[in-house]
Amino acid sequence: MSRSIVRAPSGRLRTPWRLLVATVFLLLISVAGSVAFFFIDELFFGFDEPLSVISYGVASGLAIALGVAIVTRALDRRRIREFGLDIDTRWWRDFAVGLALGGGLIVGLYLAGFSLGVYQPRFAPSAPSNLSVVAGFALVVALMCIVGFYEELLFRGYLLVNVAEGLTAAFETRTAIFGAVALSSLVFGVVHGLNPNMTLFGIGTITLAGVALGLGYVLTGRLGLPIGFHITWNLAHFVFGLPVSGLDLGVHLVETDRVGSAFVHGGTVGPEGGILGFTAALVGCFAVVVYGRWIDDEASITLVSSPSKERTRSPLDETA
Repeated sequence: MSRSIVRAPSGRLRTPWRLLVATVFLLLISVAGSVAFFFIDELFFGFDEPLSVISYGVASGLAIALGVAIVTRALDRRRIREFGLDIDTRWWRDFAVGLALGGGLIVGLYLAGFSLGVYQPRFAPSAPSNLSVVAGFALVVALMCIVGFYEELLFRGYLLVNVAEGLTAAFETRTAIFGAVALSSLVFGVVHGLNPNMTLFGIGTITLAGVALGLGYVLTGRLGLPIGFHITWNLAHFVFGLPVSGLDLGVHLVETDRVGSAFVHGGTVGPEGGILGFTAALVGCFAVVVYGRWIDDEASITLVSSPSKERTRSPLDETA
């Protein structure tokens, strides 16, 4: 019987076709969600910026998360919890570590920027005129939680696993997983290149941050750490009045004047556009590896196409 280039022996579409169909479907559901939100907003709410931006982000994120759940079942023939969402006490432990790490890195880079004189802070809680500071932060927290969840589910859970499965056709499992971390992180960075004010340096930093998030997934087998990391990395920017990935929603506790070279502080991109953000992302990679070695619970991602058809061990494990 001839070997199909479209379907694997299991009956699933092969990885390139799976990713192509999933990408088209997710784009369509994202556009549909955006159009639906636009008409609902125009007809019933008439939100002003940045409330419209926040509401759009929430609606888009929920639509994409739903889309991933659909393609997971229809194309991958898997349960969505297999993409790092098998939640137990270890998952929550990883999540707490991620929260501490993401926020801690931004606090660290901010203190470094303050000591270098490129950040000049003053306490000035602020929100757009149509929102109180409390309401503004509540909305930003909700948005960042949704962004942290759906982007990690999409880029680390779905994309990374599928790319790794595809690469096992040509490489051994450890190489395939590391290749998937690199490729999914690059896609993560390039997609953020669509954000306003983004620069090539910013894309590079976000790609490196994606590596830290990807390592957090493959070394634990759970999305708890990358989700927590992603949420507080973003939220801490708003605390200090810094743009995050080129976005500024006008909500902050501290107002920060940025002076000196944008190569250091990142300019309108935020810290990710400068050496401070790049250094924080690099430190994040090392911290995640240290944590992965410390827990040493032999968990890793599940690759359906791996030779054993079972859960693979950590790619940093000597027996992987």
